[in-house]
Amino acid sequence: MVLKLKELNWSKIAFLILTLIIFVSIFTIKIENNNIDSLVILTFLAILFISIYEIFKDKTPYSLNKTFWYFNLIFYFVSPLVQYFSNYNVWEYKLSNKDYIFGNCMILLSMLIYMLVYRRIKKSDIKETGNIKISIKNISINILFIISLICFFIAVKNIGLYSLFSRTENSYNLVGDSMFNTIFTHLLKCIPVYAFVLSYLQKGRLNFLNIVLLLEIFILNFPTSTTRFWMGAIFIGIFLIVFNKRSSNNRIYDVVLLVTFTILFSFLFLFKFYDLEYILKEGIKFESLTESYNSVDYDAYSIIPRVRHYVEDFGYENGKQVIGTIFFMVPRSIWPSKPNPSGGLIAEAQGQYYTNISCPFIAEGYLNFGIFGMIIFQLILGLVCKKLDWMYWNKYSKNCGVCYNIIYPFLMGFLIYAERGALHPFVIYLFCFCIPIIAYVIINIILNLKKGSKKSCYDKNDDCNSCI
Repeated sequence: MVLKLKELNWSKIAFLILTLIIFVSIFTIKIENNNIDSLVILTFLAILFISIYEIFKDKTPYSLNKTFWYFNLIFYFVSPLVQYFSNYNVWEYKLSNKDYIFGNCMILLSMLIYMLVYRRIKKSDIKETGNIKISIKNISINILFIISLICFFIAVKNIGLYSLFSRTENSYNLVGDSMFNTIFTHLLKCIPVYAFVLSYLQKGRLNFLNIVLLLEIFILNFPTSTTRFWMGAIFIGIFLIVFNKRSSNNRIYDVVLLVTFTILFSFLFLFKFYDLEYILKEGIKFESLTESYNSVDYDAYSIIPRVRHYVEDFGYENGKQVIGTIFFMVPRSIWPSKPNPSGGLIAEAQGQYYTNISCPFIAEGYLNFGIFGMIIFQLILGLVCKKLDWMYWNKYSKNCGVCYNIIYPFLMGFLIYAERGALHPFVIYLFCFCIPIIAYVIINIILNLKKGSKKSCYDKNDDCNSCI
């Protein structure tokens, strides 16, 4: 017993306290629903037990797999159960017991498919890709620092210093002809992130240059001025890089995710409609932990049965939404009938005035191809998560670093975005973030071709100490 108590560090204690607070808040809520169905509760509990089991089964400090299960726990159990008990209708769209049963069965099926794929794939089944290295010797941190400063001043000039702190002013339409403007703006925001990561990995500490870069990142990606999922991806990634502890005995990442999902996610929702000055002036307060789940902020679950209603009325999209996502770069001026994000499509068809809503990953699959589409989507997700998790923790983390070590920590936040949806804006934001790496790989390939060298950036015999 004494040994077990010694193994409890502050991160584990914080994790246990947070978990206890969340579950006490759920089961002490005032029940206002007079039509509670036992099958709905039973399927909710199944989601709970599977999610918790898989979280504790994953022994890595952080992973895409663990992120997937935390999303399921909060968005598919905690928030919808609170809404069900409270008889709260997200976006004023009423769900019946039949809708809840359908939603829970879809979620359980998707979870089982994901589990089957993630567990069945063995290390021998994973094909290794090229070891894309970024050599410190070929990159000047000082030049990157100057480039990041240029990006910062361009952003300040085009957006305005005050607008950088206000989402009501600093917003962009992801479905209009401003697509390239959106991509360019977010590219400006993520270049200082790459500069910081490369500088920190080179120095291994926070020096003056790194602190300045962090300040740039914080201002350009200020929590009250950008989408919560973009902000979450950026700051969760930086947190994991700076406080990267590869010990399975800590629960730091678990604490970060719980705080993000249960407190920050709801709190930052206020800044979607108000700026900081208005909130302070009007005295708008953050709701209690339980009440915060009764908000459109946690609308992901409700969209699943709503997609079913849409399909019953209009039929499946048969891949139309997927095609629109794949060819997101085509301007609407050239492709006037380019599909809108799936959340907006559902909201508009069902008479909702506000159309910028979520559309979970499993709902995207169902909307396009029915149950078969949902199964295919989950198979792909399981394959991708398994491969990236294995490559990061079992291969490249044990020899020389690679692009995975730079991008992988940021994928935690982007996976949350993908799971909540809609798929269309997720792909846009992920593309924006990956542009510097894509450009680096292309330039590297071109230079190697020009030199006529047989040695490429995928050569595994390079000195590991010279790369990140």
